[in-house]
Amino acid sequence: MNWATDKIDLVKKALLTKWKRIRRSLRETAETIYLYLPYQKVPENRNLVAVWTAPRITNNVGDRALTEGSINLIPDSNCLLIARDGQEYADSLAKVFTFPQTSEAGRFIDFVKIIAKWLANQKVKVQLFSMSWNTSPTSAAKQAALSASKNGVTTFSRDELSVRRLRDLGVKAEFAADVSFLRSNYVEPNDEVQAWFNRPTKKVLVNVSDWVTDDPTMFTGLISALSSLGDDYEILYVPMVHYGANTDTVACTKLANEVTGWVLPKLPTPSELRWMAERSEFSISARMHCCLIGFAAGLPSVGLEYQGKFEGAFKVFGLERFAIKPEEFSAKFLPAFDEIVATNAELRANILQQLPDVTASARVPVDLALASIKGITD
Repeated sequence: MNWATDKIDLVKKALLTKWKRIRRSLRETAETIYLYLPYQKVPENRNLVAVWTAPRITNNVGDRALTEGSINLIPDSNCLLIARDGQEYADSLAKVFTFPQTSEAGRFIDFVKIIAKWLANQKVKVQLFSMSWNTSPTSAAKQAALSASKNGVTTFSRDELSVRRLRDLGVKAEFAADVSFLRSNYVEPNDEVQAWFNRPTKKVLVNVSDWVTDDPTMFTGLISALSSLGDDYEILYVPMVHYGANTDTVACTKLANEVTGWVLPKLPTPSELRWMAERSEFSISARMHCCLIGFAAGLPSVGLEYQGKFEGAFKVFGLERFAIKPEEFSAKFLPAFDEIVATNAELRANILQQLPDVTASARVPVDLALASIKGITD
């Protein structure tokens, strides 16, 4: 009986795998037909800069920060956003070219391929910026990066570690700081949030995702550290991502149930988060752009690193000791936490001193794009 059941399970698995391949092939065929139809051509216009937005601009604060930073220096009349979601938000920022939803959510490499096909079809100059190259890229990502480089695309990576990793692969890469630094405005959040910040306590921003709260060592370590803060501190738990299973609010609530604090009811905008960061002592975050948006306001942060992305970004400010890898958490988190509690004022001053140079670096790829537009001046 067990043999028969195992046989049926193997057949089901084989059929499911075959169906996934067929569905993928059909989707790619549909995408190719869509992209090469004549009416999808964008008329040649040398006064436009087309910016492919980060994939999830409505439910990922980091993606929104990248998008807003990317277009900050481009005049509205010269900016074309290429988007796959968030059209209402994107439409409020610039002209929008929306790709079809045949690229399923979560299939990032597929979407990269679609973008590459379309850009090649348009015969335009292309550059990639604010790229991180993690420690274990997929073979598909390697192939896409190499293919782009061979076709004359320059990749501007947000940190020197990623630049080195890309160059070791054979990809043409240069350093330019994260483009989110090009947007530095502050927007007051709603009255409820303002009232919370007006209370006479020191504020700490905390962001966690499920990979942190599901790890017993990290979860208990955070509880212990945050519980050690005195009564003169208050914690604001800040969700940064909300889609599918990646819902920060659930993880933040789980931690808030252990260490009292207020879970922000909705995702902040990048400008609101900068406002909060300016009024806080420090942050702890499992999302890199929570840290980077905070840096733009001078806020020091302890980053709970994943995919090898945080260390290089923190190193831009000489703060790589605060980027904690999961395997190093037991040894390095508490010393980093103690240091940031004791010296956050000095750390803030150091970040703010370096910020102009970092911002100038972030301008490089955007200025190159603007240089190709007739009549655009700084």
